Amino acid sequence: MAHEYPDFEKELKEVIKELDTDGHGARYDLLMKRAEKERWNVERVNEVIGELIDEGEVYEPLLGRLKVA
Repeated sequence: MAHEYPDFEKELKEVIKELDTDGHGARYDLLMKRAEKERWNVERVNEVIGELIDEGEVYEPLLGRLKVA
């Protein structure tokens, strides 16, 4: 369940919003670069993204793009 990491979820959604510079969603590749820079566990990032998508908090408007609902 995504609610295991409420602070991380919030931070991840803020980064997605920040990287959504053109209104079409944050590019997944840039999100992963940011995750590496922040030294986040990439596997955990993908897990939480999946949970946020399942919960309807994040969606993929275009292939390879993520947007906060």
